[in-house]
Amino acid sequence: MLEESRDVLGGCSGAQDETLENFRHRIFRKNSMFDIYANARDDAWRFTLGQSGTRKLLTIGLNPSTATKEKSDPTATRVRKVAQDNGFDGFIMLNLYPIRATDFRTLPREVDEKALAQNIRTIEALVGAEKDPIIWAAWGENIAYHSFFERALRELYSRLQPRNVNWVHFGTITASGHPRHPSRLAYAWSFSPLDIESYVASLNSSAQARHGRLNVPSALLKEPILSAD
Repeated sequence: MLEESRDVLGGCSGAQDETLENFRHRIFRKNSMFDIYANARDDAWRFTLGQSGTRKLLTIGLNPSTATKEKSDPTATRVRKVAQDNGFDGFIMLNLYPIRATDFRTLPREVDEKALAQNIRTIEALVGAEKDPIIWAAWGENIAYHSFFERALRELYSRLQPRNVNWVHFGTITASGHPRHPSRLAYAWSFSPLDIESYVASLNSSAQARHGRLNVPSALLKEPILSAD
């Protein structure tokens, strides 16, 4: 049980059992910079950050940096402007992993299962609450640095398949085949569809090749994310 958690699925201990119709965001005081915000563990974990609107751009990065409900950071600032410039009146910043780090390389190698599970539930509920969800894949080339980044994306892809999700990337795909991170973008770029099925398949092939050299069973690459209370 996450004692400090501000639960984004309705504020009850059995949040993961809530229906999507009962899903709601945490709304903070009017002078906050962002009116969509959900966190836990004294803000060491951040699940959502954004602004309400009738047409929201859901954006998935790697992990949260320094933005809070009262102040932005460079990534959140860029995401907000891209959303505004492309016809969205709201946005929500999400991440593959919810634990804060200004440098993803400093995150502990061992995954926090509770954090990962709650983050997956949050994203799944958010997508389910949108009529025609558009997800900007914005995690960049470093998704392969921690295995739990790729693991989270595989789980999200699996859970969101029944939804009518439009996956997009901003600008061109990188030379190594990944959608670009907002840290380096030109606002003149545009969105293009992302073939998420082919992308996840390529991640799986790369991961199997890496782990094959280490004699890691391929079944471990598909380890499901279980509910962790």
